[in-house]
Amino acid sequence: MEDRESSSRGCPWHSIDIPGDHDPHVDALLAPRAKEASTLRCRVRRVDRHQLELFVEAGYTFVLSAVRSGRDWLISDRPLQSAGKRGHIARLRAHKDSSYTCVRSRHEESNVQPEILFVRHCTREMDDDLPPLNVLQGAFPLPPADEFARLHPWERERLCLGARLPPPAEDLAAGELAMQTRLAVENKQRPPEGVAVVVSRMPKWNERSQTYELPFVGRANWASARNFQLVEQGGSGERVILLYGKMEENEFAMDFAHPLSFLHAFAICLTTFAW
Repeated sequence: MEDRESSSRGCPWHSIDIPGDHDPHVDALLAPRAKEASTLRCRVRRVDRHQLELFVEAGYTFVLSAVRSGRDWLISDRPLQSAGKRGHIARLRAHKDSSYTCVRSRHEESNVQPEILFVRHCTREMDDDLPPLNVLQGAFPLPPADEFARLHPWERERLCLGARLPPPAEDLAAGELAMQTRLAVENKQRPPEGVAVVVSRMPKWNERSQTYELPFVGRANWASARNFQLVEQGGSGERVILLYGKMEENEFAMDFAHPLSFLHAFAICLTTFAW
């Protein structure tokens, strides 16, 4: 019987070297919302105190689930009833200083754990006579500039812009995102290219109701400490890139826009369950 090697002589073949840590599905969930796209409306459903699921509002299409593990959250790309069969894709770690970091599951056991997100909770004094506000600050890596525009016109037509995901962002070394957040927020420095810094949108004090007020345009029917909006640091402060508002007893609106991704937006919202 002729062996496989001899039988394949003369036949064309290709060898593809795929890295062991190749993670295309997670990269797709980390792809930022396109600049030209409108805000994507989603819903976060709370199954119980320790389990949540994320859906795209149109069609109620499942995207991600999360299960609490101690003080951490395990994020999966499978619904809760089947998530355990495949395991989680990322872990949102809670730290003692009210900060959070998110790492891919493949890095959890390694000594070097590159981060895909950093979030810090803190309070801000608007005025000595007013109560302090709970606010969010955070940073996440952005993908490199899209090389698509540099291609020859016929190459652009062949690739079809609408079907092409941006290249994945490079996960940053532990502590790098925390440092960039501090420099951008506290020292008011411009974040480097490839890093996005986000902060809470500030509400206004209403003397009549004696409360802070922030318009949610119908995306928060219930008052909740977890209702918040994020804007990019250094921007006008009017373009909301993440809105999280309580709609029902166990359901929240989660609307996000560029440069956030599904995974970034969901993980940021998960951090508020510590409030």
